[in-house]
Amino acid sequence: MYVCICNAVTETDVQTAIDAGCREWEDLQEVLGVAQVCGCCQDSAQALLAASVSADVATEKMPTVYAQGAKAIAEFAVKIWPPVAA
Repeated sequence: MYVCICNAVTETDVQTAIDAGCREWEDLQEVLGVAQVCGCCQDSAQALLAASVSADVATEKMPTVYAQGAKAIAEFAVKIWPPVAA
């Protein structure tokens, strides 16, 4: 299901970004562009993020996720939006 219609971001995209290391709202905005056009998706995207982060804390996955950090986020961003030749 689409979370952000403006940028064609699905629940799967959000979960993949979270799995790749996004742990803050600003991370999702930077990687996926959610809530940067009309803002209608903000509540849904934040709910997905909160649920996933809560689940990670409950299963103690956070140290592993943080270890992947910025590199994983950058690699994921390039997969979704390949660089545009000038």
